Amino acid sequence: MSTIKDGSTVKVHYTGQLKDGSVFDSSIQTDPLEFTMGQGQLIPGFEKAIEGLGVGDKTTAEIPAAEAYGEPNPQMVVEVEKAQLPEDRRLHLPGRYSAEAR
Repeated sequence: MSTIKDGSTVKVHYTGQLKDGSVFDSSIQTDPLEFTMGQGQLIPGFEKAIEGLGVGDKTTAEIPAAEAYGEPNPQMVVEVEKAQLPEDRRLHLPGRYSAEAR
């Protein structure tokens, strides 16, 4: 059985959760995420979590900020009223991911 390594074309279903268990993103009800491992297309912590998995393997990983989107920066925070946001916009936040190799 081949395993995920740099250069592999990968298809995975994933679910991203915050520490409180709330889901902020998932591919379960859609097509799996497809990418080439090691090309910098995803956050480093996600690639690190699935490296070495084989078809049908599952894993759960807590990804630290340094391996995701970085530490929070209060100077980059802009507060807006929810009513100002388009109804169809989804917000993505860093958290815990579960993935299944396909």
